[in-house]
Amino acid sequence: MGKTIENRLNALRKKDEEEVPPTNAEIRDLQADLPLDEATAERTAIRIIKSALPKEEKQRKAEIRALNDIRKTLRSLPERDPKIDVLLREIRAVFGRNPNDKIIVFTEYLDTLEAIREALEKSQDLAGRFVILRGGLSGRQRARVQEKFEEIETRLLLATDAASEGLNLQRSCHRVFHFELPWNPNRMEQRNGRVDRYGQTQTPVIRYLYYPDSPEDDVLHRLVGKIERMQDDRVSTPDILGTLQGTAELDQGLVYFDPEAGDIDARKESLVRLFDDRTADFVRNVYPLVAAGGPDESENRKLLDLLNTAHPLLPDDEELERIVADLIGPSSFKPTDQKHIFRVQVPIRYRGPDVKAIYPRVTFRRSIAVKYRAADVEFITPLHPLVQTMAAEARRHLLQVYPDERSLPPRRLAARRVPDSEAASVVFTYFGSITGGGSLLEEHLMAIRVTPDLQVIGSSGEALRWLQLEANAGEVPADLLERLFKTQFDAMMQKALKSAQLDLKEHVVAVKEHRRRQAEILRHDLERDLADRLQEIENEERQAKGLVEAGGQLRLFSFEEVKTTGFESKRAVAKAQAEKRRGEIAQFEQVDDPDEPRPLGALFLVPEECL
Repeated sequence: MGKTIENRLNALRKKDEEEVPPTNAEIRDLQADLPLDEATAERTAIRIIKSALPKEEKQRKAEIRALNDIRKTLRSLPERDPKIDVLLREIRAVFGRNPNDKIIVFTEYLDTLEAIREALEKSQDLAGRFVILRGGLSGRQRARVQEKFEEIETRLLLATDAASEGLNLQRSCHRVFHFELPWNPNRMEQRNGRVDRYGQTQTPVIRYLYYPDSPEDDVLHRLVGKIERMQDDRVSTPDILGTLQGTAELDQGLVYFDPEAGDIDARKESLVRLFDDRTADFVRNVYPLVAAGGPDESENRKLLDLLNTAHPLLPDDEELERIVADLIGPSSFKPTDQKHIFRVQVPIRYRGPDVKAIYPRVTFRRSIAVKYRAADVEFITPLHPLVQTMAAEARRHLLQVYPDERSLPPRRLAARRVPDSEAASVVFTYFGSITGGGSLLEEHLMAIRVTPDLQVIGSSGEALRWLQLEANAGEVPADLLERLFKTQFDAMMQKALKSAQLDLKEHVVAVKEHRRRQAEILRHDLERDLADRLQEIENEERQAKGLVEAGGQLRLFSFEEVKTTGFESKRAVAKAQAEKRRGEIAQFEQVDDPDEPRPLGALFLVPEECL
């Protein structure tokens, strides 16, 4: 307030040269309450203050006297701001209950942010324990501030609206304080979204400070409450305010409040009724057009419920955790002091490209990974380089035909005893792969169990189980194997191969259908996005040519021809990108006919009664 008065007084006294008025576009951006950076907003406001001067000397002198009176009143006020005192008291109360909590404090104005900073620096318990995020910082500077806030000793983040977009702080904080209520509730949603988003593991706590005796704050307080209730009914704030007519009337009503007017309560009620009327119209006439509906409404509700919780959308991969632990071994796969987080020392045989020798802290569970930064806890998925290298090593051992480290040949034939209730049979194993679009899509280890009378027993999964069970004690004589299987072995092997080929073809059919459905969705989204982009370019071109008013109203006549360039290039780029994406989708959809499964080995199952 003080700086604004000084700027205006300087302009009225002609101490500064009169500014050039802002352009219509700059004024529209300011009036639209867009999230401008502080420098732009402040520069536009100062230009308005210094350019909109009364022409009459008498009017200028009268305004100077009024501003001097206001300045004198401001200087007579106590130095301490009671609102800042309340803020510090609330902050200390939170930290007193939980010493590990962090808080984000949002302000509307740089002057306010500076006043809060000074108050924090003067306090013994909070000085040096906060960081500031404001507009005008580079991406690297913003990242450093965010990293500093995530450190244990930093408890507070002071931020302006210009810093409220693009921040993801849900892993380190769940509390937001609004020092002032923004007049556009969309801004408050932007602020809250820094912590109220997927990955948040605690219930967000949102607080705002307002003067109960201030008519503006009182109305805003009531409107915020109404919006929160509408959100509970699944009507989003951006939907309300993006389509709501009458927000300009709300702004004007808040600006022209006179706290000493006799009808102040009636004026406040009038503004609240205006909001109620406009939102009722919106919910009745507009919301059905923008809200998810139709026969899949229940599914949309389920999805919204998932997105509005901190629960993981995908399950924890406990099986992958078990497999990696078994392969690496307990001496190199050790738990840390935190549950489901492990220290992994990678054996030499698994140190492939991009694989580290030691991973100090890893997890295989998504529910754990979302609580930490990637730099603190590494999330291991099937696509992680370590898992890929382990899979490649397992594939090499499975398919190799060369002697192992002890110069022993690979075992491709084996025999084991089985209970008398089981039939004499052979489990033939095969390795099948599915390719498409120039890359490997899937790999399958298949097992086919065949009897001497050429009957296939059970499924591939049931047959594989015999390879995983420990063999009974004792040897199976070679002459017994010849007597049971020699005459029919070739026919059994051909029967097993045909069965494996059929299984692999069925896998390919399922993969093709799955990818066809996915490609159909991708193409639909692509064409819709392309149409939207072309419509945006057309709207930009029409506005550039003066065919559309600033408010979006279509002009019936254009009084001057404006030459515009670049729009055809934009269309060409959009279409070229879409064509490239179509090719990628076509490649994604392509699934090749399978090659013949590769034979791996055979396991002879001999009942005890045959011995």
